[in-house]
Amino acid sequence: MISDNDITALLSTRIIGTIPYDKSVIICQNRGIPVREAKSRLGPVFARISGQIIHSSDDMRGAAV
Repeated sequence: MISDNDITALLSTRIIGTIPYDKSVIICQNRGIPVREAKSRLGPVFARISGQIIHSSDDMRGAAV
């Protein structure tokens, strides 16, 4: 598995959080099912993260650049 440091170096950005490995993510990916809709322990985690990303991008729409 790729390390946080490798990801930071590869993407030239900082990591603000990580999601623990769960086999259900790969199963969902192979089946084409969104993880947040799956009945897995990580479904709610992905739902919360995606909600935070959406709300944060909504907040940035009115910001001056």
